Amino acid sequence: MKPFGEENELFSEIILHLYKEPLNYGKPDSFSLEAKGGNPVCGDKVHLFIQLDGNKIKSAYFTGQGCAISTAAASVLTGLVKGKTVSQVLALKPEAVFKELGGVIQTRIKCATLALFTLQKSLRAFQEK
Repeated sequence: MKPFGEENELFSEIILHLYKEPLNYGKPDSFSLEAKGGNPVCGDKVHLFIQLDGNKIKSAYFTGQGCAISTAAASVLTGLVKGKTVSQVLALKPEAVFKELGGVIQTRIKCATLALFTLQKSLRAFQEK
């Protein structure tokens, strides 16, 4: 994990852009799996919609309410998981999301990992069925 340095602000340009114009935002007409999660401490909420094609993620979308970091992280995550197998997504580390965001400060880790951990929990439950 790379924390923000002097050259980066709390809300980097990447985070602000993805907060204002998130990628893959919205509820698709069809999906195989949905995952809901939230952080009761700060009030962030995420709702993920995943379309599976066999064992691969064909598409990923999200909705939710939250801070700029949680929204940007969900946006990044939906792009990262497309085309990956369920096993690959379960092995995905938070650092992959942090890297795409340009770094995350220690106090905002829960915001940046909400979507990832919500998706992984739901995929584990899906596999157990």
